[in-house]
Amino acid sequence: MPSLFYEVYEAAAEVGLGHPVDEGQITIGSTSTQSAAIPTTGEGTKRVALLPDAECVVKIGADPTANPTTGGGYIPQNMLVYKYIEAGDKIAVIQK
Repeated sequence: MPSLFYEVYEAAAEVGLGHPVDEGQITIGSTSTQSAAIPTTGEGTKRVALLPDAECVVKIGADPTANPTTGGGYIPQNMLVYKYIEAGDKIAVIQK
């Protein structure tokens, strides 16, 4: 099954240093699947690096549902994308 890999960083500078505070993998399927909540270490907005091995749609929020036609942002296969995320948020993904 294809997957969306993610790494969460406290700040933009940490991305370059490669010190994630959380990382994981979410299966990309025909229904929206959520990650666990992002850890509440530190304060404020964090950066998340997203890398899918198949094209997908991603949505971030407290209880997100990714929808291939109306709900989320499209990410092409093998495209590294950075987004902002808040502690406690989740990442939802669905195939495009």
